[in-house]
Amino acid sequence: MKNNLIELLEAEASRNQINYILTLIGEDEKSISTIVDLALFGKYPHANRAAWTLDVLDRKHPELITPHLKTLLSHLRNIKSDSVKRPVFSILSKRKLPKKHQAFLIDYCFDILQNNNEKIASRVFSMEILAKIAEDEPDLLTELLSVIDMHYDNASAGFKSRARNIRKRLLVGATLAVAHPRDHPIKNQ
Repeated sequence: MKNNLIELLEAEASRNQINYILTLIGEDEKSISTIVDLALFGKYPHANRAAWTLDVLDRKHPELITPHLKTLLSHLRNIKSDSVKRPVFSILSKRKLPKKHQAFLIDYCFDILQNNNEKIASRVFSMEILAKIAEDEPDLLTELLSVIDMHYDNASAGFKSRARNIRKRLLVGATLAVAHPRDHPIKNQ
């Protein structure tokens, strides 16, 4: 099956081809595992196209990706290709992630978010992952908003748009979580 998937991934880089691959594999766990392995350990262009396939699968059937989250998280730091990193971050950004991985994710996502050499998509998805964690970990809120503010003025339009949305969401949530505005952890916002 792996060789068949590689041939399909080599055939064409298009949304139609990705949809065709997804139709062929259906809910087959072995095939999905093979695509995860190709995304994480494969070479260009297989890794890029496999990661894209996972992202599309996640949008259509997120429950099929859930069993592979641990694998994606375990190998996240080793992903060098932006074309693989972006879809993996996209998948992770849509979920509440296990607490046991949060310390790693906080460190890694702050590294990505603050690195101006990283692609905007990776930085934005890192911001989203951190925001999801901050919703349950109020101590992280101030640090995240501070980092967002620090990078905001020189950021791209995409970064600024996501930053505004996240800031608004987090501040509304934080305001609702405190008894009185004067007790809010972020003063003068």
